[in-house]
Amino acid sequence: MSYKNKKRFKKLFIIIKILLLLVFMGYIIKQGEYEKNVKIPEGEQKINDVLPIIQKEYALLQIFPGGVLVDSATNRIPKLPTVSITSRYTTDKSWDEIENFYREEALRNGWVLNRGNTYKPWDQDRWSRTLVFDKGEYKLYISNLPKDEHVFFVDVGLKYPASKNEASPKQGH
Repeated sequence: MSYKNKKRFKKLFIIIKILLLLVFMGYIIKQGEYEKNVKIPEGEQKINDVLPIIQKEYALLQIFPGGVLVDSATNRIPKLPTVSITSRYTTDKSWDEIENFYREEALRNGWVLNRGNTYKPWDQDRWSRTLVFDKGEYKLYISNLPKDEHVFFVDVGLKYPASKNEASPKQGH
C-alpha cells in the first residue's frame, strides 16, 4: 500500500470512528430522554418519597437493651402503596419489660400510642401482642408471639389504617 493510500485509509478510518461515536452518543441521549419521560407509577413514587423518612425514624429508635437482631427486611408493596422496615429480635427479658421500654422509647421519639397491647391475628393458629403507635401517616408496631415470649418485632412504616379484621375482641392492658 502506498503512502497516499495509507493516509486516505487513516482519514476514512477516523471519519468512520467519529460517525460511530456520534451515532452511539445520539442513542445514549435518546435513551436518557426516554427514561426521563417514563412515568414512575404513583405507588412506587410514594414509596420512594417516604422510604428515607422511614429509615430515619427506624434509626432513631433505640434497640431494647439486651435485644439481639435476628433479621431485618424492607417490605415494599407499591399497589397499596406501603413500605416498612421490619426487624426481629430475641431477648431473655419478658414482654412486659419490652412493652414498658418501647412505650417510653416511642413517646421520646414523638410517637403517639394508638392501641396498647392489642391481640391481633398473626396467622390462623397464633395471636400476637402488639403495641401500635402513630406519627402522622406512619405506624410503629412492637409485637411478640405469646407462644415465644423471647422474640419480638419492631416494624416502622407507611401503613393504611387497620382493617376491621385486624383487631381481635381480646384486649390486653
